[in-house]
Parts: sequence; structure tokens; C-alpha cells
Amino acid sequence: MKAKDQFTKAGAALSEFFVKLRKGFLDKFMEENEEEIFSDLLEDDQVIDKVSDVFVEFARKFIRTLPYLLSKIKLDFVEPEVTEQNFPADLVDYLEEKKYELFNFGGYISFKDVIHEIEREFRPATIREQIRWAVKNWDRKKKIVALGSVWDNPTSKHRFCFVPVLEKSQKDLKCELNLYTSEFDFDGDCNFLAVKK
Repeated sequence: MKAKDQFTKAGAALSEFFVKLRKGFLDKFMEENEEEIFSDLLEDDQVIDKVSDVFVEFARKFIRTLPYLLSKIKLDFVEPEVTEQNFPADLVDYLEEKKYELFNFGGYISFKDVIHEIEREFRPATIREQIRWAVKNWDRKKKIVALGSVWDNPTSKHRFCFVPVLEKSQKDLKCELNLYTSEFDFDGDCNFLAVKK
């Protein structure tokens, strides 16, 4: 067999192997303890030796995508503008160990004032942190705001910026992920999710 044919055959076999490996790997992700499984995987030197760095990076990114995270929380409505393009992942979204805290200021407060109040020990949570936290901790009643993810809407007449808010609709009691403009003050019902620095 010519060297070129051997290379082609080996490449095809390797490609097939990774397709099967990817399918089995993602099937495990769909179980209830997907993040624990992934964490254990990253700590297993033998597995790391067998799985390419490229695939591990793919898996790491996959469980941080908004469609995947949103599938775990099961909301009645999500703003169409909540996309990967409008809310790209931040480096902090790949950190595992985090301590969360909710802040409520009991009245109207601006974006800048919230940041000022918490910035000594905390930073505002991102949308991915907001959803991951909500899967296990949200009572589906409180209004949860994540100021760490801001979308600058280019089509807005006044170039307003928007932040993600988890809330229960007062009209039909549905659980929703909406976008609030950060230009106006937040009311006293808002609870701001933060992460300890």
C-alpha cells in the first residue's frame, strides 16, 4: 500500500474514532451530573492522555453555550436577542469554583451604584453564571439580574445597553429570561447575582 493511501486510511479511521468518542462523550453530558462527570474527566490523567486537547477544549466550551445551558433551566420564554453572538462567553465562565451572593438594595438603584456597592469583594455575574446558578438555586420567584453581561444593541435608537434578567411574569406567571436596559434604575424587586473575587 502506498504511503499516501495508508495516510488516508489512517485519517479516516481516526476521524471515525473521534465521531464515536464525541457522541459517547456528549451522551454523558446529557445526564443530570454532566458537570461533575466533566470535572472528574479533566482530573483523570489517563483519560487526558487518550483524548486530544482539541476535543477536551470542545467539550469545555460545549457546556458553556447558551443553548445548552438554557435547555437545563426550562424557561417559558427567552428573549430572541439572547444569543452567542450578543452575549459571547467570558474567560470567567470557564472557572469552576465560585461563591455566589445575591444583593438586594431595597429600592431603586442604578447600574453604576450596584457595581460600586459590591466591587470591593464581588464582581457581577455573567449570563452563563446566572443560568448555571439558577438551575440549582433559583426559586423561580425572585427577579435575578446579571450585570456582568451587557449587550450594546446597535439597532436601538438611543444605543441602549441591555442586561439579562430571570423573572416570573406577573401577568401569566411564566418564568422568563428577559433583557432590561441598563440606562434606567432597577427597582427594589431586583436581586443582583454576584461572584466573590
